[in-house]
Amino acid sequence: MSSTPRYRWSVLADLKKDKGDLEDDFLTLVAGGARELARVDGVELKRMHYRNGRLDLDLTLNDMGVLDPLRQALQGAGNLNASIVSAASRDGVVQGKIRITGKKP
Repeated sequence: MSSTPRYRWSVLADLKKDKGDLEDDFLTLVAGGARELARVDGVELKRMHYRNGRLDLDLTLNDMGVLDPLRQALQGAGNLNASIVSAASRDGVVQGKIRITGKKP
């Protein structure tokens, strides 16, 4: 087994210590998003991008009907806001983007 994944988590932990709240936001968004994505069949995460407190998830889905329930599940995860940024279907494959942000106290 490669040590690369362990190294990446170590780097993230170091960033969290150095950056405080900024990294807490990133880790909160990733953890919340991962929990909900793992519960839904037919969804594949293609890419994620974090910037300025927003986590964008580029997804491939088996069915357009899965996108809004996924958004609702993310929204209901407690401390997350989620919105559908885009969705398109071509040749039976759905490409979607969901944006996750943290709820402000």
